Amino acid sequence: MKTIRCGSGLGDSIYLHSVVRHLLRQGVALRVKSDYPEVFKDLPVEVIPFVRNAAITAHYASRKGIDGTTQFEDCCINAGITGPVEMKMEWTPGSEALIERLRAPGKPILVVQMPRAPMGRTDGFGVEIMPDCSVIQRHLDELKATHTVVQIGAGAPLHHFTGIDIDLANRTTIRELIDVGYAADRFLGYCSFIVPLAESFAKPALIVWSRRGLNSRSVYIRQITPRKILHAPTSRYVIDDQRPDVRFVSKAELRAVFAGKRVAIVGSGPGVLGNAPGFIDGHDVVVRVNNYKLRPQTGSRTDVFYSFFGRSIEKTAAELQHDGVKLCMNKCPDAKVMESAWHRRMNRPTGVDFRPLHADRSGFWFGDTYVPQVEDFMHKFNLLDGHVPTTGFAAVLDVLEHAPASVYMTGFDFFTSKVHNVDEPWQHKVTTDPIQHVPMVELAWIRANAASLPLQFDATLGALVHGPRVNDILRVAA
Repeated sequence: MKTIRCGSGLGDSIYLHSVVRHLLRQGVALRVKSDYPEVFKDLPVEVIPFVRNAAITAHYASRKGIDGTTQFEDCCINAGITGPVEMKMEWTPGSEALIERLRAPGKPILVVQMPRAPMGRTDGFGVEIMPDCSVIQRHLDELKATHTVVQIGAGAPLHHFTGIDIDLANRTTIRELIDVGYAADRFLGYCSFIVPLAESFAKPALIVWSRRGLNSRSVYIRQITPRKILHAPTSRYVIDDQRPDVRFVSKAELRAVFAGKRVAIVGSGPGVLGNAPGFIDGHDVVVRVNNYKLRPQTGSRTDVFYSFFGRSIEKTAAELQHDGVKLCMNKCPDAKVMESAWHRRMNRPTGVDFRPLHADRSGFWFGDTYVPQVEDFMHKFNLLDGHVPTTGFAAVLDVLEHAPASVYMTGFDFFTSKVHNVDEPWQHKVTTDPIQHVPMVELAWIRANAASLPLQFDATLGALVHGPRVNDILRVAA
C-alpha cells in the first residue's frame, strides 16, 4: 500500500483524483493524503489527512519552470506515469435538491467563481494573479440573459459581481460545490481550483488571466501561465487587458459569413498574379492567407484573414485592420492536439502543442476571431492520413464546410513553383517529422473532389488539377 499526495489545496486534490483513478486501474494500492476526502468519495481508496511525506508525490511544483507540459501532466509525470492520463472525475451527485434548484429556471448553468485572495494567502503574495474583475463582469453580462448564473467559492470576497442569480459563495460544503460543478454547463473565473474542476468534468471554461501576473517580478508568479495551467481543449482564456472589441465566434457563426456567397481564397503562389485587376475583389467574400501581398492583380479587399499565427507571420493587427479584415480565422486550436515522441525528442513541442502560439498572440486579436476545436483540426489531419494541412488547404476545407455558392482558389500551386509569398523563393525543408505537410496529397484531394465541390481555379491551379497526374507533376517539379 503506497501513500500518495499532491498539494494541500482543493484544486490539487481535484488533480490528484484523476491520477489516483488512473493508478488504481493499473492495480496500484493507494492511500491518499488529502484534507478534501469528499473529492475521492467515488474511488475505492482510503483518505487520510494531508501531510507532506508520501511515497508518491503527484505534484507539479518541481516542474513549474519546464515548458511543453501542463500542470496536470506534471502531476502525472511526478507520480511516475509515462503515458497519457485521462483527466476525469468519477462523481455521483448527492445534492439532488440543490441540482434541481439550479436547473429549475430551464437555462444553461454558468458557474462563476467569487474573487478571493489567490492561493488562500493572507500575506499578499500572489495578488497579481487576480485579474481585473471588471473583465469577468463583462463576460458575465454577455451571458446572464441566456444562463442561470451561479456563484461559488469561499473566503472573503475581493469583488462583488452583479447579475448573480444564485449565490452559493460560502454556503456549500465541498461535496455540494462539486455537485454544482457536475451540474454546470460552463464556467467563468480566474486561475484557481475552478480550472481542474471544469476540466475534470469536461465543461467549457473561460479563464480571465492577469497581465500583472504574467509580468510579475516574481518568477514563481510569472510561471503561472495559460499554457502551463490549462490542460483541456474545453478551456479558453483571455488576458484582462485584451481589447474589449474582441469577440470569439463559434463554428456555427461562420455559416453566416460564407453560406451562399461567392468566396475567393487567395494563396501566396505566383499564379495569383495572373488575375485581372478587380476580379478577386469582385467576389462576395475575400479570404487571404498568412503573409499575403497586395498587387493590382491580387486586389486589395480582405474580409477574412486565415493563418496559423506563428512567429513567421508578419502581419500586424493594425495592418490587417487597415486592409479591412473583419474576421480572423485560426488554423490551429488553442490546445495540445496529440502526443508525439518525435516532437518531444527533437524539442519541437509547438509542432503538436499550439498553446504557445496563442499565448504569444494574447494581445493581438481584434473584432471577430475564430479558434477551432481540437476535433475540427483533427478532421483535417485525418483527411491527410495523419499530416498537418498547409494553411491554404485548411482555409479551403473550412470555407467549404459552410455551404458557399462557389470557392475560387487562386495563388495555389502546392509549392510546385518553388515560390511563395508571391515572389519569394521557397525550398522544401528535408525533415523526418512524421506529420509534416504533404502538398501533393492535398493536390490529389482537390483533383479527386473538384467535380463534386463548388471549386473554381485560376489558370495555374486549373492546369494542375485538370492536367498531368500528381506523379508526373512531382517529376517535373524535381
